[in-house]
This record gives sequence, C-alpha cells and structure tokens, in this order.
Amino acid sequence: MKRWSLLLLMGAFLAGNAQTPVVRGKVLNAKGEGIPYATLLSMTDAKVGAIANEAGAFALNVGTLAVGQKMIVSALGYADTTFTLKKDEPAQPLTIRL
Repeated sequence: MKRWSLLLLMGAFLAGNAQTPVVRGKVLNAKGEGIPYATLLSMTDAKVGAIANEAGAFALNVGTLAVGQKMIVSALGYADTTFTLKKDEPAQPLTIRL
C-alpha cells in the first residue's frame, strides 16, 4: 500500500512539473513605452492568451499551439495587431508594437 501511495504521489508531482512552452515579451507603443494590460489571444484557441502587466511585459503559455498560429494583440486606445508564432519564439523575447 505504501508503495502505491508513493508511486501515485511521484506521478502527480511529475505531471504538475511538465514544461509548457512560454513566449515572453513586451507590448510597446510607437515611443517604445510599455502598454499596460494589453491582451494577447490566440485566433484559433480561445483558451490560450495572456494579459501584459503594468509595464507591458507578458508571459504567454502557448501550450499546444503550433508554429504558424496567429495571435491578436489589443489594448484600449490602440489599433489591434496580429502576429504569427515562429519556431524560435519560445526561446526569444518578443517585442510587439501597437
């Protein structure tokens, strides 16, 4: 019984620590200033998205999104823009200008 409990606990720990690809970056205006609370949403999967912090920085857990998926970025007072996830973006910080 102890052995099964230990295996179950180890399995839960490993499942909880699975790595999810993350795209990090910043949403900036034309002056290079961060846009607070800009939103980033997948155009194909409504479950994937992020909100930038007060400095415009974000961390987007892309999960199962594939390379080539389109994302839309919006913020109050700015025109929306879209971008496409590229192969190296989880490793490279992304700069988005609105």
